Amino acid sequence: MHAEPELYISISRPVQPPDDFAVKGQNWGFPTYNWQRMREDGFAWWKQRFEQMSDYFDAFRIDHILGFFRIWSIPMHAVEGIMGHFVRPFLFISMNSIAREPGLIMHVIRILLLQKMFVGSVLATTMNW
Repeated sequence: MHAEPELYISISRPVQPPDDFAVKGQNWGFPTYNWQRMREDGFAWWKQRFEQMSDYFDAFRIDHILGFFRIWSIPMHAVEGIMGHFVRPFLFISMNSIAREPGLIMHVIRILLLQKMFVGSVLATTMNW
């Protein structure tokens, strides 16, 4: 975040909304990606990140991938996730769309959707693994 602050939104952070396991939600203290800015350069930061990781790993696991599609966000001054709301990330997809999209089965993101979103090293890696 310090090297390329324009890639992050400094007034909010993504958190876990309230659920049965955490009634106040969860705040992990991560920054929110500035998807609009990342889109402007063709997601170069993501491509560079995956390229660098490919020097160390043959396959990648992306946890919490739904953050690419929907983000529960709180202001930076808030402490708990209960104070949040959904914001539109890079590719907003509603829960109804998730249920209907052939590349999505609820919380499982299939390779077809990743191919639509990313190209280059990510595509090559997913095709090999």
